[in-house]
Amino acid sequence: MTLQCPLVNSTSSQNQSTAHILTVLQQVLFLQSMLAELPAMLTSLETELWGKGGFVHLQRLHQMLYVYGVMLVEIVWRKEFSE
Repeated sequence: MTLQCPLVNSTSSQNQSTAHILTVLQQVLFLQSMLAELPAMLTSLETELWGKGGFVHLQRLHQMLYVYGVMLVEIVWRKEFSE
């Protein structure tokens, strides 16, 4: 009787740990399968963007921020010197 209680507690604890490890391993497996699909998806996206000229458009959008900043500086500069 005295050995049965610690043995039951130990077995229960081990079973809970095993169940938790299996759950974590299933989550890792799911994430790995998603990551395995990623290179193919990125390649198709890159091909599609190059084919449609998407990167050129993205570069143009990126440069618009600098153009906007230069225009603001020019407006302030002209306003300062006109006074």
